[in-house]
Amino acid sequence: MAELKHIGRIRKRPGQKIFCLNLKTGEITTVDGKKITIESNCVYRQALNKKNFIRKLVNEGLLKYTHEGL
Repeated sequence: MAELKHIGRIRKRPGQKIFCLNLKTGEITTVDGKKITIESNCVYRQALNKKNFIRKLVNEGLLKYTHEGL
């Protein structure tokens, strides 16, 4: 059995969802539940919707935006 380690806490803002970006596959998913299992090569952020999540990642420099798309 894998050892669980507490990394930190974030306060979920009302009306927002927690999104996950897998850096290897580029897949964006929403995370459900109170306890989140942090996976390697994933980035987690809170956002109102998927479009705002992508915008936050572009502003942080984790994604590159072009006129054709991501």
